[in-house]
Amino acid sequence: MSTFYNGARRILYIKDNGVFKPVACLTSNSFQEQSEIIETTTLDNAGWKTAIPTNQGYAIDFSGIQIATWPGIGDTSKLSYDRLKAIKRAREIFDWEIRNLINLEVDFGQGFISSISEEANNDEFLSFSGQIVGYGRPIFSTGDSVTFDSTLITWDDTNVTFDQE
Repeated sequence: MSTFYNGARRILYIKDNGVFKPVACLTSNSFQEQSEIIETTTLDNAGWKTAIPTNQGYAIDFSGIQIATWPGIGDTSKLSYDRLKAIKRAREIFDWEIRNLINLEVDFGQGFISSISEEANNDEFLSFSGQIVGYGRPIFSTGDSVTFDSTLITWDDTNVTFDQE
C-alpha cells in the first residue's frame, strides 16, 4: 500500500528578522528544479541526440490568502502579501525552508522573491502569489540527518563548517 501526504502539511517558511515565519494562509507551494543542457551527438550513438547538464537552478512558487502582517496592525508571526512585497522590493536574499510536518523532511536554502502579485476579485478574499528564485544550492534534510555535497560542508568531532559558494 502506498502512503500519500496532504499538501497542507508542507509549509513554506522564510527567515525574517532572524526568525523563520510561515507564509500565511498558503493555498499552494511547489518546488521545481531545472538544468541547462548542451545538446551533443557522437558517431557512436547513430545520430541520436545526447545532452550534458550544465548550470542548475530552482524556483518555489507559492500562493495564499492575504492577512495583515505589519507590526501594530496584524499577525507578525507570519508573512503575507504586505511583508513579502516589501522583501521583494528591497531585493533581499533570505533563508527559506519547506517543512513536511508529518515526517520531518526539510528542503532549505537561500533565495529572493522574483515576482509577487495580488488578486482582488469581487466577493472573494484578497489573494496573492509569487515566486522565489533559488540562490545557490538547495539542501535536503530528514530528521537529524542532512544530505549534502561534502565539498561544501566539513566537520571534525565538534564543529561543522559551511563553505560559501
